[in-house]
Amino acid sequence: MVDAAAGGVDTPAMVGWAALAGLLPRGRGRKGVGGIICILVALVVPRADAGSRWTNPVALAPSGFSAEWMQVVGRPDGDKIATWSLDQGVYASIKAAGASHWGDPQLLSQTSRDESVQDIAVASSGRSVIVWQDDTSLGVYDRPLRWALLKPGARRFGAERTMPGVRDPASFIPQVVATPSGAFVAVWEGVRMQGQQRFSSAWASTLHSAGEHWSTPQLLSRGKSLATPEALQVAPDGTVFDVWTDPTGLFVSRLVPGARRWREPIRISPRGGTPTIGIGTDGTVAVAWSSNGVYAVVESPGASHFSMPVRLWKPHTDAFEDSVSLAVGADGRATAIWTELVGSHRTVVTALQPGEIGGTSYLATRPAGAVRWTKAIRFRPAGGSTSGVSLAWTSGGTLVAGWFRPNPIAGSTDWLVESASRRASSHKWSARALIADRASRPSAFSLTATASSILANWSDRRLVTATQTGR
Repeated sequence: MVDAAAGGVDTPAMVGWAALAGLLPRGRGRKGVGGIICILVALVVPRADAGSRWTNPVALAPSGFSAEWMQVVGRPDGDKIATWSLDQGVYASIKAAGASHWGDPQLLSQTSRDESVQDIAVASSGRSVIVWQDDTSLGVYDRPLRWALLKPGARRFGAERTMPGVRDPASFIPQVVATPSGAFVAVWEGVRMQGQQRFSSAWASTLHSAGEHWSTPQLLSRGKSLATPEALQVAPDGTVFDVWTDPTGLFVSRLVPGARRWREPIRISPRGGTPTIGIGTDGTVAVAWSSNGVYAVVESPGASHFSMPVRLWKPHTDAFEDSVSLAVGADGRATAIWTELVGSHRTVVTALQPGEIGGTSYLATRPAGAVRWTKAIRFRPAGGSTSGVSLAWTSGGTLVAGWFRPNPIAGSTDWLVESASRRASSHKWSARALIADRASRPSAFSLTATASSILANWSDRRLVTATQTGR
């Protein structure tokens, strides 16, 4: 690896609502360590040096509660939807287009009164679906799936419903995406016990456009006994990709438009890990994951198979890599970024809080049509020790990176939340922009692109009332 100034080739922006709503990198790394949720809404960055500024953070969950599994998405009409989980259940809040304040939180989980893993998707019509696991159960392995529907133009979700036809007694970690046709596809981990042995499977179901009934669930991991869905994404042509893991490797299942059944899974690597998936508007599919190194595969437009795994990063001695963030541009060029953490995984995690883990971030790029990725280079804009690095494209053609790091001022216990941007036509990143300067042990940082803005959200242990603005 080389320690060079940030350079290389970047990718054009994903253009249009379908690209921004449906083609964002996906994975399971949204869980926070507990605290309030801070939602940051930023202006679209039209130029890397234009000086567009982040708004002040807004705390949606009350101080003192454990808030987790936060997510923020945009609707085509400009509305923003934030969802999260508290000890009392699953909540949603909507910020109407042009409004200065978020609406009152709506409790969605009338049955569950516990923290619940949830996911949300928005169709091009504005129709939105949220799916969550019900953690109020008779036992650990008795957890049904619940869901709720938000109709186009509405500002309140409908009543909680139960996902029908789920065969395993317990359902965990649901994910959902919206296809260009307006259908919703959900995947989840089904768990059952046989005596003292635990078995898990990957399942999927479809809610068709304008319908209100899910299809009979289909088993994706046939013949596997310890499968876990990890990352779900949809391509511009409507093909849905699900990346799932098993002790025997990393697999990809796909559902093509018009089909009722998923195709047989393809093993893309004998080595498992924590994957993320990104898809460009040209149909290029990239999957990256970390497992004693950072690896990636790519499927070119029109192809029916993935490339052989390429190792982008080999960790230094006594170091390991954090989860990977991935962004794919309109022409198929991919950018992956990750953080190398010093010390063994067990030592670091047990000695520090999750939000206190930091290291050096690195970036690699695969140019459009190229066979090889560039060498990993140090991501200099982030400065020193960083955590939670995330990537997203704006509709104006700018790649935005965000992260958090300890405040370098001596004696300070606060954390800085920052970003930098880079135009596809430029080889330089902008100077660091400050999002928040008084974060308290932030975690689960992520960036989300909508048609008109970039949203930054993270979990924070205390209420943030105001911050300095950044570019």
